[in-house]
Order: sequence, then structure tokens, then C-alpha cells
Amino acid sequence: MNLEWRLLNLEKQNGLFNTALDSFFVRSVASGNSLPSFILTEWKPTVSIGCSQSFSLDVNKEECKKYGIDIVRRESGGQAVYLDENYIVFAAIAPRSFFSLDLTELRKEFCELGISVLINLGLNVEFYQPDNIVIKENGFYKTIGNSGQIIKRDTVAIKSTIRYKLNDLDRMVEVLKVNGRELLNYKDEIKSVLGDVVSYNSNFSKKKIKSMIIKEFSDRFGVRFFEDKLSYEENSSVIDLMKEFKRNLYDKPHFTSRGVCYLYLNGRPIVKALNSILPYNEPSRVVRSDFIEVKT
Repeated sequence: MNLEWRLLNLEKQNGLFNTALDSFFVRSVASGNSLPSFILTEWKPTVSIGCSQSFSLDVNKEECKKYGIDIVRRESGGQAVYLDENYIVFAAIAPRSFFSLDLTELRKEFCELGISVLINLGLNVEFYQPDNIVIKENGFYKTIGNSGQIIKRDTVAIKSTIRYKLNDLDRMVEVLKVNGRELLNYKDEIKSVLGDVVSYNSNFSKKKIKSMIIKEFSDRFGVRFFEDKLSYEENSSVIDLMKEFKRNLYDKPHFTSRGVCYLYLNGRPIVKALNSILPYNEPSRVVRSDFIEVKT
């Protein structure tokens, strides 16, 4: 097993670029054109929806257009997420043999990476099935992070997000919907279930936390990193892939409302008001996903 990994700590990009980037590296690692890679990305405001999620039911397209917010359909499944510069986003992409082939263990393993770092920051966090990092306070849960994955025949991409700062809740509730229902009226209840790092420890910058995550991954998995950048050819290939993803924002008849990732735990809403809108959403149990289908 090759324990030498690329480390890419990238500048802020739009959501379309960052989404295409994941798929590019899945293909590049599978073909042997790239070593296993650990990638940290910075995001301009973006709504990212799951590969089989209803775009029309869970995204307010008009509000996204109004505020210049990217909408992307990612290759992995799951629910809608809102991302911007206040989130720490990192991904590990490697041959399948490197990670556990048990999907439950894979999700837990990667969440525990973030949990270890957050505990070192003094946060009282824990893992919640199937793929969430939560803070438990007075018997109630707040979500602060989660993971998702793309699993191919030869390659796995496992990705995690940690909320560093809850800075733009108004925008988030304006651009996301649940089963066709706007979320603005539920803002206060939604805020009560969202945790962020700076509310518990404001002494650490995003840059410092990223360095802690890098070290934790290296220690846990025994890999050696060398810092790298995207080559001109890689950047061009990502831009080409962006065209595929841009054409992929359409619904199919079997696509359903999946809701918002941060507001559900193991398929059930932690915002009580959502019980009447989308009371249950079965977590993804797909062991292998296919590349996106490009609409021509």
C-alpha cells in the first residue's frame, strides 16, 4: 500500500469547481494518474444537493439566483447542504483497499477524525449514526459536522464538513426548502439545532484547525504528505468536468425531497416543525454509486 499522499490546501472557489474537483480526483486516482490525495477546499456560497434529491422541492432557485449562490448536484447521495467560507471542508480520495469497505464503519471512521480534533479544542462532541458530528446539550442535539462518500469499483472519496462559524443563517433558510416548504418561518428553531466551533472556542483560526485535521489524518492512517498544487492540466480537466455538472441540475421522476442535512439525524428531523413536512427520510445505504449521468 502506498502511504505517500498528496496534500492540497486550495484557495476559495465556487461550488461548481469544488464539486467537479472531487469527481476529477476520483477518476484520476482510479486511473493511477494521481497518488491518493487529501484535499481541503474553501467555498463561495453554494447549495449542494444529493445525486437523487429533488431540486425543485428542496432548493429555492429564485433566491439562489438573487444572491448569486451556486447550485450543484454532487455525485454522492444524501441531503442538501449550504456551504460558504464559514465551513471547513476536507476530503480523502484513495483506492478502495485503503479504507474499510463497510459503509457504516467508513462514515464513522471519518467522522471520528473530526471529532478527535474538536475534542482537543474543548468541544463536547460525539458521533451520531450514520454520518453526523453532534453536540449534546441538556438532552438536545446540535449538528456541527457530517460526512459523505463516493464509492466506486476502484476508488473511494470520503468527505467531511465542520461548521466553523454560523454566520449566514438568514441566507441559508432563504435558499433551502424542505419538501417544497420555505424555511424562513422556522429560523429560530433551526438556529437552536446548529452548532459551530467559535461559539465554544474562538481562540483557534480555521487555518489552525485545518493543520490539526491534517496531522490527525496522518497519524491515524500512517500516511506521509507532500504539499502539492493542481497542475495546469488538472485545473483544465476540472473546468471541463464543470460543464457536465452544470447540465445535471434537472429532476427525474423518482427524485424525492431529502430535506436539509443539518436538520435530520438518522433520517428523523430534530426541528420539530419539520415533522409535518418531511417526517422521515431514510439515510443512504448505497454501497456503490455510479458516475453522474450527463444530460445531453
